[in-house]
Amino acid sequence: MRPRHRTRHTERRHWRLLLVTALTGFVIMVGAPTATAASGWIDGGDDLPCVDDETCLWIEGCTLDGNNNPVYPNHNGTFVGSGPHGYKSDTPTPAPTQPATPKPSTKPTTKPSTPPSTKPISKPSTKPSSKPTKPSAGSSSDGPYRAQVVAQYADGVPETSPVSQRTSIGENPRKVLGTVAVTGDVVAGGSVTVSGDGFAGDVSGFQVEIHSDPIVLASVATDADGAFVLEATVPDTLEPGDHSIVVLYDNVEVASTPVTVSAPEAAPAAAISTPTAGTSTPTTQGGAILLLGLAGVGVAALVGHEIAKRRRPGRPVTA
Repeated sequence: MRPRHRTRHTERRHWRLLLVTALTGFVIMVGAPTATAASGWIDGGDDLPCVDDETCLWIEGCTLDGNNNPVYPNHNGTFVGSGPHGYKSDTPTPAPTQPATPKPSTKPTTKPSTPPSTKPISKPSTKPSSKPTKPSAGSSSDGPYRAQVVAQYADGVPETSPVSQRTSIGENPRKVLGTVAVTGDVVAGGSVTVSGDGFAGDVSGFQVEIHSDPIVLASVATDADGAFVLEATVPDTLEPGDHSIVVLYDNVEVASTPVTVSAPEAAPAAAISTPTAGTSTPTTQGGAILLLGLAGVGVAALVGHEIAKRRRPGRPVTA
């Protein structure tokens, strides 16, 4: 054999041996992936997940997730690197479920057939506010109120409605019946104590009157327990006899009690003074002396008048 042909034959044998060796390693690596035990593996930091870096064999029980990240069967091996990976023995944390976003309706919005001919000049900037007014007595939310509506506009002067009629919230004072009592004698021109109980609490505007001809004694307010006490003066023009003390609310009677009115006591007559022994009184003798003195003065005046007439010139003096 020639030397040149021998060299070519040797090179071909070397290439064939190298090719057989490579094919054998590939078949061993691909065809026997479960030949490595599940413990003692080392993987990570390369482009071949789930392949043992020491034996170049498939790690038994290792799988790839949806992102081609390795999921190892246990923690007996060593993961080298910092890439994402997991273990089958770990309980996966469920991903939070995002609420479905409602889709906007695609139905067309019904429009009015005819648009308004004119637009308001100004619209209220705020909704009308109701301002209830409550009597000053009491702090409860129940009782009578009056409402008033004020409309605020973006421009211009606010508009205010008239105050409404009084409306009760909670207990209606006209439907809560109480009791009324009178302390002491009722005398025309005198004072009397009137007490009430069992009425609507924290409400003002109760009228206390004396009938039959209504005469207002006072206007009172109840406390939180629905009671009141009143010191009133009975009119001196009230006729003696049977009457009634009446409590009303909005002209509705809610309590009454009968009373008897007495006439005022007559003033005592002036006592006639009787002279006593020690009192000096005019006597008959003293009166006579006074009369005699007055007579003497009269006689002296007459005598003096006659003497003066006789002394006048031109007239003779007669005896």
